[in-house]
Amino acid sequence: MEQEYDLGAYIGQGKFGSVVLCRSKVIGEEFACKMLRKGEEPVRLEVENMQHVSGHSGVVTLKAVDEDLESFYLCPEHRAVSVVSVQCPEHRAVSVVSVQCPEHRAVSVVSVIKYGHDRGVVLRDIKPETILLATSGQMKLADFGLAVGMSYGQSLRGAVGSPAYVAPEF
Repeated sequence: MEQEYDLGAYIGQGKFGSVVLCRSKVIGEEFACKMLRKGEEPVRLEVENMQHVSGHSGVVTLKAVDEDLESFYLCPEHRAVSVVSVQCPEHRAVSVVSVQCPEHRAVSVVSVIKYGHDRGVVLRDIKPETILLATSGQMKLADFGLAVGMSYGQSLRGAVGSPAYVAPEF
């Protein structure tokens, strides 16, 4: 990883790893590098699930994946900000989440969910912090740590999600 990228400032911390800025030594493009510790089942699943859904225009593009003995390194595009960090008018928020008419090319959260389901991936932790707005204004989903692969007809049971967003009855 360090042969191809300059690792920079610390951005954030998650349950299984941290995120730092990194810059490609070859093209100079900046990414947010998610460093995930190996040995945790959710880490392996996140890498697999992100690779399954990364072809959709509404999913943060995975630019590079690398690993060493201790960690996986996921480098998705970095030119997006969480909808939580910007003021988003209600009409824009509705268009980001809702289903779009076929003639309207905007990507919605619902279309990304369907794309994942078509590829056997269920995105189980969609929240404002994982809905990003690219500099182009396009919506992108990020963070597939709680996503799970499943087969047609299979059922999921149990409560999953970020504690601040889980319904109180769970």
